[in-house]
Amino acid sequence: MIVSKIMKRTKVYIFNSLCRGSLYGIGTYIRELQSTLDKAKIEYGIIYIYGTGKFVTTSDEAGHITINIPKAQYLNKNGSKYYARNISFLLREFIQEEKDVDLIFHLNFMGEPNLVAALKKEFPKSKIVLVAHYTNWSFNLKGDEGQLGRILRKPAKYRSEQEQNLCKAFKADLKMIRKVDRFICVAQHTLRTYQKYGTIDTDKCVVINNALTDSFHHLEDQEKNAIREKYYISSEEQVLLYAGRLDPDKGVGALIQAFGILKKNYPWLHLYLLGEGDYNHWLRIAEGNWSQITFTGKLDKEKVQDFYDIANIGVVCSLHEAFGLTAVEMMMNQLPIVVSDAGGLDEIVEDEISGLKVHVEKSEDKRSISPQSLASQISRLLDDMSLSRRIAEGARKRFLENYEITDYSTKMVELYQTI
Repeated sequence: MIVSKIMKRTKVYIFNSLCRGSLYGIGTYIRELQSTLDKAKIEYGIIYIYGTGKFVTTSDEAGHITINIPKAQYLNKNGSKYYARNISFLLREFIQEEKDVDLIFHLNFMGEPNLVAALKKEFPKSKIVLVAHYTNWSFNLKGDEGQLGRILRKPAKYRSEQEQNLCKAFKADLKMIRKVDRFICVAQHTLRTYQKYGTIDTDKCVVINNALTDSFHHLEDQEKNAIREKYYISSEEQVLLYAGRLDPDKGVGALIQAFGILKKNYPWLHLYLLGEGDYNHWLRIAEGNWSQITFTGKLDKEKVQDFYDIANIGVVCSLHEAFGLTAVEMMMNQLPIVVSDAGGLDEIVEDEISGLKVHVEKSEDKRSISPQSLASQISRLLDDMSLSRRIAEGARKRFLENYEITDYSTKMVELYQTI
């Protein structure tokens, strides 16, 4: 049965939502998925919904169609349903169901059960794969699953408007999961939450971690110093690196405060924050340490790689994290890292083996990281070069065994061929 299935051609259409995808590493995920499909010689196209502009546009690159469907202004409460229906009608102009082709729609966003229903109706022989890269409840509650449970159990009449909206969004996720043919979570904790607070078919659920193509290259000290010279960074300077959005939920405040503690004992330590955000806010918190903290803004991939090559320690201290792709990038580049024990980060990193962890503390319904605890873990790596090397080697080993693209590619191709 499976053999005859594999003999058929497979055509995949990858969906992304431009109103949210760029914020959650989905762009990187799609590029790695495209590479997987290219190597497996599986045909694919890319469809952006809630896109830019006023008109539907298409382009063709290397034989792969890209369709941009602009967002629409909803005139009534049924607007999202009509938008989803119209997407399915429009795609009929570009996509045909063929007898010898397995048609698969690969969705990379939650909260759109109307779209799944519309695609199923218009393309009844298609299969739909859904990936949960992030969850709205985790974003709104900073990953506090206990708080989610209390809200869901609370009688509707006692919920606030915000809590009602959260429950509505969570139920929409469950409805979407039940309608699709395969549900993929990028981390185990996401699947556990949906199983705990909703009824879903476990047999169609699977965890497939995000992964990266290995781009690590070992550099000698002379090569690292050449990169440092390019950015006017002295060879004595110890580079403490953060990469990502400058967002309170990413623990940036705790990191800046931890640096303030560390600088007293490590005069050559310099914190580099790679990413966009509210610089005025963070500069106020960093006051007194301005000469030793650098905000680079958003950098292109090549410049980010330069900092991975010269960094002494990487930090990913999010209050909540669906997966933690930045941590995986740092591990790939054999950096000793300090991470929080939030969400996917807790699964990715083995404490004291492939990284050091700091606990996300909870007081009432607030989550935080102790700057002192974060500073303590960073100082351990600064003080003990043997520990730092061991953690860096463990991080690299962990990446190769669990997050290098080969295993991901095998699992994705198998899923497509046996769905």
